[in-house]
Amino acid sequence: MAIISAVVVILGWFCLGSGCQLKANFVRFIASVIMNAMTLVDDPNLEKPGPVITLDITGMHCAACVSSVEDALLSSPDVIHARVSLPSQHAVVQLRHEDVNVEGMLNSVASRGYGARQSAGKVEAIRNLDAQYKAEALRWFVRWVSGICLFIITMVMHVNEQFTGEVTWSLCAVIVVVVGFPFFQRAIRLASGLQCSMDTLISIGGAAALAGGAIAYAQQGDVAMALDGALMVSIIAFGNWLESISRRASVSDMVSLGELVPETAVLVRDDSEQVISSVVLKRDDQVVLVPGDRVPCDASVISGESSVDQKWYTGESRPSEVGPGDRILAGASVLDGNLLVRIIETQEESSMS
Repeated sequence: MAIISAVVVILGWFCLGSGCQLKANFVRFIASVIMNAMTLVDDPNLEKPGPVITLDITGMHCAACVSSVEDALLSSPDVIHARVSLPSQHAVVQLRHEDVNVEGMLNSVASRGYGARQSAGKVEAIRNLDAQYKAEALRWFVRWVSGICLFIITMVMHVNEQFTGEVTWSLCAVIVVVVGFPFFQRAIRLASGLQCSMDTLISIGGAAALAGGAIAYAQQGDVAMALDGALMVSIIAFGNWLESISRRASVSDMVSLGELVPETAVLVRDDSEQVISSVVLKRDDQVVLVPGDRVPCDASVISGESSVDQKWYTGESRPSEVGPGDRILAGASVLDGNLLVRIIETQEESSMS
């Protein structure tokens, strides 16, 4: 490398002349860049980065959760870089080398109170995310409806003097603890890592309202502060329900597209056919498609002719005619004729993803 750089410098001096100082300096700079670049390329001790993996994360609700998960991943010496996404609930991790204990990283995330697993694919991740948001919306709906109903009953009975102050305060405590349990749970989890979030403030507010209500009742016979705390937690639970609905709606279109990708495919290998998961298909795998099948990954037709419906991508209402050499996209529907296709993009890389 040094010889090549020296040759460049010498040629530059002879061609440009010593009087052209600016051009000579430029030649020396170019030679230095070439030498350093070639040193990096040829250095046998230079460690090349390992693969990039995707993890599905559950239990994240705010920016503090994202920071906590990133810290857990980066605490592993096998991780070069980690990027965590709150909307999609996944993490993209750049590993240092091939042989990495992924289970150790998952346990590190789990120790922070979050769920983590290696993603089986983008389509599967979207389906899991939709199911997660659906379950989350249902839980928040049950919580806020229960909280509001119990609050109204407690308020009416207290105003009509049907409940004593002790009973009213106890029912308010039930509302704050039961409806606000997710807030307290996440606040404690973050506190263990010396972090805080909006959940921390909600938990402090609810606990302070109960404590203040107990003190006010003991001194003045007034439980209004405890009622305020119960109402506050119920309203925030209602807001979380609306947020869950909104987040699920944001992935509804992606879920609809994901449903176009079949879960299995008929793989041709060694003159035999076997049904496998479409997630594990690799480039150059050969797959048989018959009328009614959907294409599992972007593929190229090897043999056969058929009409295929690709309107999800092209927007055209009329089907396309395909034959040997033509490309068909993941999610396309085979309408007539049998096809033998070669996978050219995995499910992670296909147009559907």
